Amino acid sequence: DGKNSDMAHLVSTDEIEPVTNALRTAFGLELFGFDILVKHEENDVHSNKKEILVVDVNYFPGYKEVSNFPSLLAQYLTQKAVESRLQNFYHNR
Repeated sequence: DGKNSDMAHLVSTDEIEPVTNALRTAFGLELFGFDILVKHEENDVHSNKKEILVVDVNYFPGYKEVSNFPSLLAQYLTQKAVESRLQNFYHNR
């Protein structure tokens, strides 16, 4: 709904990327989803000072919000297959 899409703009890609990278490293996941709470200073949603709290990490999330997910998944799987073939090729030389 409109309310949720408005809320999504409260956290930028630059702000969420370090969180994503930390979760990827901590849990060894590549495809995952997570939920956050955003705590703003003194209840001011337009404040630049905010705290991002991860409240759930899902290693098998739904991707209905990702409009081009089938294409992205195909790209990801192709990339992993190519990397695996190259690794095996160079390892067996």
